[in-house]
Amino acid sequence: MFAPPTSLRSSHSSVLKPVLKTLAAILVLVAIPYFSLVKHPTHPFTPSSTLVLTPVEAQRVWAWEIASGRFPSRREVPRLERVVGDGAIQNPAVPEGEWLGERGVRAGKQVVLPAGEGREYVEVGRGSEKTWYPKRPVKGLTLDMDKVMDDCDFSKGKYVRDCLELLKLSGGLSTGLRSPSSSPSLTFLPSSPSTPHSNPPKHPSISTLLTLPSTTFSSHLSAQNSATLSHPPNSSCERIYHMYWGGPFTDKPYVAALSFLYTQPVFLHLPISSTPPPCRPELWFWINPGPASSEVDDRAEEKMMEELRGNPWSAPLLNRRFEGVVRFKLWNTTRELDRVEELEGWREMSLFNSGGMKYDQKQKKTVTPDLSSTTNTSRPLSGKAGLHSRVGSTSYKNYDRLSVVLSDMFRFVVTHRYGGIYLDADTLFLRDWEELWNWSGSFAYRWSRLEKYNTAVLKMAKGSAVGWSVFKSARGNGMDFHPMTVSRYMKDAGLEPLLLRLPDALFDPAWLNTEYYQRDRPPFPYLKKFDHFFQPQPDGSAEPSALGFDGFFKGAFSYHFHNFWWLPFDPSRNYPDLGPRFSSGEHSQRLNLLAQSLASARKIPVEKIDKSKLDWRDYRVVEERDLGWSAVLKRTFEGWVRGERPNLYGEFLSWEVEEEEE
Repeated sequence: MFAPPTSLRSSHSSVLKPVLKTLAAILVLVAIPYFSLVKHPTHPFTPSSTLVLTPVEAQRVWAWEIASGRFPSRREVPRLERVVGDGAIQNPAVPEGEWLGERGVRAGKQVVLPAGEGREYVEVGRGSEKTWYPKRPVKGLTLDMDKVMDDCDFSKGKYVRDCLELLKLSGGLSTGLRSPSSSPSLTFLPSSPSTPHSNPPKHPSISTLLTLPSTTFSSHLSAQNSATLSHPPNSSCERIYHMYWGGPFTDKPYVAALSFLYTQPVFLHLPISSTPPPCRPELWFWINPGPASSEVDDRAEEKMMEELRGNPWSAPLLNRRFEGVVRFKLWNTTRELDRVEELEGWREMSLFNSGGMKYDQKQKKTVTPDLSSTTNTSRPLSGKAGLHSRVGSTSYKNYDRLSVVLSDMFRFVVTHRYGGIYLDADTLFLRDWEELWNWSGSFAYRWSRLEKYNTAVLKMAKGSAVGWSVFKSARGNGMDFHPMTVSRYMKDAGLEPLLLRLPDALFDPAWLNTEYYQRDRPPFPYLKKFDHFFQPQPDGSAEPSALGFDGFFKGAFSYHFHNFWWLPFDPSRNYPDLGPRFSSGEHSQRLNLLAQSLASARKIPVEKIDKSKLDWRDYRVVEERDLGWSAVLKRTFEGWVRGERPNLYGEFLSWEVEEEEE
């Protein structure tokens, strides 16, 4: 390239420099008054603040959760001078003497003082003892979430595969394989067991409490702190899992319930009618019988139970064997929201606001549930007109979006009112959750690669200050409970550490792979798409049948298959295959499948098929050559119910009746 002589370039620059300086000075003189007088809007790609809480309210939320033993972490604590003043809060959930970070220090004195029991880190399942099956976690065993975040956080470059290996080894699930001696233990036991408080202090509701005058609030805070120090929150015995389901019961909630029974310590290996030990977990299925935007009639609960008994997928769960373990509850939006003090005035607001997308609430007519059918042929095929009358999703085009929006709010309502853990109904349990319950803090998990919440799993204490903060923020932001929006609430208020965002490896181990992350070292099985869970792929079609349940994301606590309600778990056995005890349900569903097959062949609505003239035996079962993971897991759980195999902890389901009752 031609370059001008050095002397020419120098002369040009000497002439231009004063001109450029003059132009710059003129621009500055013009810009200063413009920017000082004109108020410019927020950058279009910067979301506006969702902050509703005052600084004092945010600090009170922090102080109350710490005093209640619901911040069992060594992580940073914000300054709390507006609440604590010259005093300090003792943290009953962190061992005495441990440091809590620079921001927890004021004038050389810690604002938050660790004052809890010591921790004894244990290596469950290791040693010379020989056993075919892993042992269940001992009571009180706790997963140290600080260590989990250090070893599993995607932001730190940690792999899901490595995290599952640590969870597997630390949880004693690696029976028969020698564990690396360098593997850290992620679980601990408190140095002394906790017991429930016989006379806990009485406080007003959390909504009233957090708005009391400073002196009165400080008095309640001190009483709560003293009570929690003597009786840590882990001593609570209620262990309730919540799931939400809209419309007819299908194979999806059926398999979710079976996975719960198969993995959790519900003591079904004991004879029927024997007295189970205390603290037995319960699964509460909240049934919304009609469209999300409708109300229910006075006979709804009675009708719901009648229809559930006639539904082939739900009827087995009403068997006496599962009494007190699986419970069905009617979801009545009006009744439940009226009972949430933080949502006073909700009737004047829109309930269907999700991530800023608002849906009008057109349909308000009273409906009676119809849950006996496993299909819903009355829903519109497509279009906005059918949005308010859909009950369940049959495809991407006919997605029941309002039920999803309602469930975003539902999970916060039920955990705040009743406590416990919420799970989406497209979630399967893969192991005992004892170690999660004993972590006394609140948590959800990470939205794949993003530092946002996914609330498909949500744990909150009953009446917590965290729950109060979410409801107050939602009321101030159009009743939006979408996980992305909740992420903004917590971040803007400085409360993110109080609702821990766990790595998705614990609950959703395939998510990163489906979004093209960590494909260089994927976990097993390697699912590139969520629908591959249902449909075996050519390059791995032998794996599900060959490895079975034991080879499916071992170490993870659950698997989230992200919707796909319209794909059957087991295409060739799309019925409850539970043996002679439940043959009526199998026959009923096979009759339904036969009717659907005939209607499809004749191209007529299924209602025009007279089932009374059909014989369920005419429905031929054609076995798939290669089973998908979904079919293998369903058949594993059903084999356990039939008594043909033990669960992953070596326990057979007992159908025996105690001698006295016989």
